[in-house]
Amino acid sequence: MIANVDLITAALLHGAFIAAVLTTASFILLVALSLASLVALFSIPIVDLHDAVSFLSGHYLESVVQPNIHLASFLALYSSLGYAIELHSAAASTRLYRRLRRFVTSAAATAPAESVRRLVGIVQRIIM
Repeated sequence: MIANVDLITAALLHGAFIAAVLTTASFILLVALSLASLVALFSIPIVDLHDAVSFLSGHYLESVVQPNIHLASFLALYSSLGYAIELHSAAASTRLYRRLRRFVTSAAATAPAESVRRLVGIVQRIIM
């Protein structure tokens, strides 16, 4: 029999265990570094593509969409005011317009303060 076989076997097993742990740790580290490099490799073009798309969409938004929105809001306001004027002129009673015409023809004969008061009253009735 070989002397101190049990000590040599224990040392070999201990060395093999340490080598296995170090090999596993280095393999895990290698896989982590490979995954990190792949993530960096694919994220750089994705980020650049996102920047390019956001720049182009921002330029498109500022140069095309925003003026169209302003134009549409102006046209909506213009048409709604036109309809409001048409409705007001259709709904206004002819009696108020006759009173205004009568006031204009008789304004020269009355006192200025009374003419102004009457005009303000007629205008208020027309507006409301």
